[in-house]
Amino acid sequence: MWILDWPYMLGTWLAVRLGADNPSAARSILGWWFEIPYLISIATFGIQILRARARRQNAMSFGMPAATVIPVSSESAAGAPPAWYADPRGIASWRWWDGRTWTEFTS
Repeated sequence: MWILDWPYMLGTWLAVRLGADNPSAARSILGWWFEIPYLISIATFGIQILRARARRQNAMSFGMPAATVIPVSSESAAGAPPAWYADPRGIASWRWWDGRTWTEFTS
């Protein structure tokens, strides 16, 4: 549990070193002042990991490996096999390339 507690403990230790009583409101406030940004950063990192996993699973559900190089324009897609690619118009996440043109099918 110390992985989550150490910023709070550091803040309270600093408060006591700077002259706050033990216990005191100043000690608690400084502890939380250190703890809250730490917890927010952990939550943000966790959300980014979950979103990356969802993108990979979404790509795999279309039968497309997550690390595929994706053409982004009609010119660069010429000669590419029919498949789901990133939407060059940016309207949707994916658009079907039929081997000649972009179709209306999106996801």
